[in-house]
Amino acid sequence: MLFMEIPTYRRLNIQEEYGMSRTYKLTMNKVEQFKWNLMEQERSEATIEKYIRDINAFFEWLPEGKRVDKPVTIAYKQSLLERGYASSSINSMVAALNSFFSYSEWGDCRIRPLRIQAQTMVSEERKLTKEEYKRLLHAAKEKNERLYLVMQSICSVGLRVSELKFLTVEAVHRGRTVVNNKGKMRTVVLPPKLCLILKQYCRRQRVTGGSIFVSRTGRPLDRSNIWSAMKELAKAAGVAADKVFPHNLRHLFASGHREACGYPGPQQCKYGEDLYYGHGGTISGPDCCSGTPEPIESKKIKSSCPNNTGQYAPYLNNIR
Repeated sequence: MLFMEIPTYRRLNIQEEYGMSRTYKLTMNKVEQFKWNLMEQERSEATIEKYIRDINAFFEWLPEGKRVDKPVTIAYKQSLLERGYASSSINSMVAALNSFFSYSEWGDCRIRPLRIQAQTMVSEERKLTKEEYKRLLHAAKEKNERLYLVMQSICSVGLRVSELKFLTVEAVHRGRTVVNNKGKMRTVVLPPKLCLILKQYCRRQRVTGGSIFVSRTGRPLDRSNIWSAMKELAKAAGVAADKVFPHNLRHLFASGHREACGYPGPQQCKYGEDLYYGHGGTISGPDCCSGTPEPIESKKIKSSCPNNTGQYAPYLNNIR
């Protein structure tokens, strides 16, 4: 009765302090309810898929009976370390589990993420160079025209894979697209050169509307489609496979933009997340070149930045 009179947040602190932890039973029905809750929160499909996959992996790891308490969740985190998972991967799994525990009101099962020192630069071992990128393009041009154009689209304006669906026939004709991702909207100016080659591709493929890059079933390409294709391309181009993944093209775009604008720019800034470097037509966010946040009302875009007009596409290859 004592615990019933104490607020939940205090009760959990008391339980942890004295080594007491309630035990819960994890069921697939509970996981399915959590999935519906994520959908109601309008989480992205990729986020929902990731969270459910991580919770299912935890479910499979649990012994018979599927009982969950704080010592069990701590042991699971330790097992991930022992199995050699990267720290960032472990923290993403911990985030999924903690979200599930909060939804289920199993707050005393929540665990702390690993502490990781912030990385301000891409490690040299994983940094994709201009020369390697050109080799990848050359190999893609011979083997996979769609991948050839996908890579240039990502690298010329810094789009994420999940944002390729916003690269539509209509957007190419307008010369800009509005991207809605992770609850944020931004306008991305498309370089005229990119618009031209995509229009030519659409005519050849008879794409008259909607997303330009789609699968055989007509669905927009997802991360797995592009990831596997790029890994195969790495072998043909003679580039280390651990350097070849879609997000690395965004890093290459970022470094190219910094060189063109002549400013050091914080390496940790992420395009379309905190700072919008390179999305030339962005109508909100910090100053394109300085990286200094400014109110939207007083924002003055520097004319010296070549990407403010959508003209800057440092790694856009010529296509005839």
